[in-house]
Amino acid sequence: MTDDPRAPTGQAGLFVGDGALSGFAGRLGEIEAALQDSGITISTIARLRLERGSFGEGVVALSDLPARYESVLARLEDFVRIRQEAMEALGIVTLLSERGYEAVELEQRQRLHAIMAGWEERYATDRAGDGPDRR
Repeated sequence: MTDDPRAPTGQAGLFVGDGALSGFAGRLGEIEAALQDSGITISTIARLRLERGSFGEGVVALSDLPARYESVLARLEDFVRIRQEAMEALGIVTLLSERGYEAVELEQRQRLHAIMAGWEERYATDRAGDGPDRR
């Protein structure tokens, strides 16, 4: 056992050199920026909403199409939000791994807790069967 708190523990193959995680966190930021530049964001999904009349009024076979379309948009919006939160959380966890808990800004630690709490709530709802329609 060593007195150095940064000394690797567990398997020797898991050791990451100084500064390696900072590069990884920077790469995560680049990936998230590229994903946002791809055009699939919460705001672009919001622009995909259509009026009920856009689906054709009076056609019985299309009567459930608006509800299904809205369901797909809601699921897509959830996916994009979760993806953004996951990238953000991974970046914060990377900083925690490299610097230690106390060396990471309080705002970032609080944001990580907020993301995790939101996921816990979302998945508890899904497990209870009250989640989004999965047709």
